[in-house]
Amino acid sequence: MRRKNKIGLLAKLTKKQSPNRNYFSELPIGTVFIIIEEHLNMPAYDLTGYFINTRPQLLKNGSYYYTGYIEKGTYEIIGTVKDNVHLLINSLNFS
Repeated sequence: MRRKNKIGLLAKLTKKQSPNRNYFSELPIGTVFIIIEEHLNMPAYDLTGYFINTRPQLLKNGSYYYTGYIEKGTYEIIGTVKDNVHLLINSLNFS
């Protein structure tokens, strides 16, 4: 049986990330992200996500980072970006 690829799907956090992950442990439940990579051989992480409705991570060199590893069992798939454009628009914060 072939497993469906998750890359490009929209998902949201259903649980907090581990407390020792600095920026990532502060991400609220409900944070929306686009799956940009799957990790089949990493024990703690399933995916890399591009975060949509939260502030980016500020790195020490002053640049911003919008992606991060997502821990196993802490997210749910919402669907395709195409089918959920309304959710993306509503989750963007332009302030």
